[in-house]
Amino acid sequence: MPLKNVRNFKDVITFINHTLIPSLHMDHRYNKDNINSLGFTVDCVSKLVGVPRLRQLRVKPVLRSGNSDVEDVLGKYSLSYSWNNEDTTDYLIGWKTARNTNEIERTAVNPWIWQSSKELSTLPTTGLLAYYSGNGYVTQLGRARPWSWRIFTELVEAGWLDEQTRAVQVEFTTYNVNSNLFCHVTLLFEFAPTGGVFTRSHLNTLRLFLYMTNFEIFVAMCEVMSVIYLIGFAIKEGTDLYKLRLQYFKKFWNLQELLVVLLGFGCVFLYFQRTLEVKNTLGANDAKTGNKFVSFTYVTFWDSTLFYVQAILICLVTIRFWKLLSFSPYMQVPTRTMGKAGTPLLYFVFLLSVVMTGMVFFCYFTFGANVDMMRNFVETFFSLINFSLGRIEFEAMNEADHLFGPVFVSFFIIFIMLILLTLFFTILNRALEETLHEALGADIPETKDMLDYLNHQINLIFRKTSISWVEKVYMNEINQNKTL
Repeated sequence: MPLKNVRNFKDVITFINHTLIPSLHMDHRYNKDNINSLGFTVDCVSKLVGVPRLRQLRVKPVLRSGNSDVEDVLGKYSLSYSWNNEDTTDYLIGWKTARNTNEIERTAVNPWIWQSSKELSTLPTTGLLAYYSGNGYVTQLGRARPWSWRIFTELVEAGWLDEQTRAVQVEFTTYNVNSNLFCHVTLLFEFAPTGGVFTRSHLNTLRLFLYMTNFEIFVAMCEVMSVIYLIGFAIKEGTDLYKLRLQYFKKFWNLQELLVVLLGFGCVFLYFQRTLEVKNTLGANDAKTGNKFVSFTYVTFWDSTLFYVQAILICLVTIRFWKLLSFSPYMQVPTRTMGKAGTPLLYFVFLLSVVMTGMVFFCYFTFGANVDMMRNFVETFFSLINFSLGRIEFEAMNEADHLFGPVFVSFFIIFIMLILLTLFFTILNRALEETLHEALGADIPETKDMLDYLNHQINLIFRKTSISWVEKVYMNEINQNKTL
């Protein structure tokens, strides 16, 4: 059974029994040799790091109504999940309340006791119905297929999943030695109070064993050179900041370079933090023996954070090239064009926001129940953005509503893609014509400022001058103001 076909309580049990567990464990090789205890997945290439873990989040046992007829229809436990009504009680087998705490066996693998996110080494999870905490009731599956089947069957027979269950998260990590990649997999089953089940999956691919090939060693050398350059660049910016004081913050490029320095040191910190987390995770006894669950949640978090910060840093460093290109009047055209079109574009953005907000509300209430890409406001908004780029899902809209689906698509194409986009390009075209008429009408030398900048940087390297380019520009502006 595919994950997308899971729609109710029974489907979850069927999926775990007949799809998940057989996929996680390979019981024999091609020649029928038994490999149950080796931890290989069904492809005989990837290997489990530890064992899989199931984590359940429950709501408190609060009755909805004293009317037995209503309870027969809606169920006794019809609360939606929230952090305030999350069940945190320790139980005996079968969710039976203990008379005293001495009856409860508090172990890390007891599926009937509540454990905090700190004990489980987990982080909160975003779902379709709620934002789930990292706490819960957990159980660990086995290293081989028969063990996992036996553990899960005993839990189902004991009633581990019942009406109070609001979410079940399946988490495991595999390692492929051929590609030297870890894959941290998270499957989330969300149980609605009405009985339906919503599913989500999230896969994070990680390269944790670094510098094992000649190319990776070359990358390491580049990283060391980057850190050395970052330190020198930070010293230069710190010197400019000390000399100019508050005047330093009045220039856009100074702020941009300061942000580059801060993000650069942020990347260095995140790199060492991720390295430390990887060392602690892979160096633990659970990871070496493979008989217990090994949490890669923090490793994934720091790796993803480092990736995002690096992406922003690369974007800002690329923008710095515009500083060199802006010495040419031809390369100043885009900046001046956006400056002239600023006010009209603000009015246009306001008009577009109003129209898009109305369309988001219309699509959510009209098609949200039947179209997967419009389940909530955020997904609906990004779906309409894709529509404006030409990726229109006409068949899905038509199946959801045979009347309003085609009508909305036609209206969207006419109003958004024709009228509003034409208005947008008209504003830019008018500003561009004015900019070209003003900036390129005179005979402006294109290379003088560029050569002056390069000559000054060379003199600064060979210590023929002691002032930076920022100070020189600032002093020139002061002299020009005095002349005027």
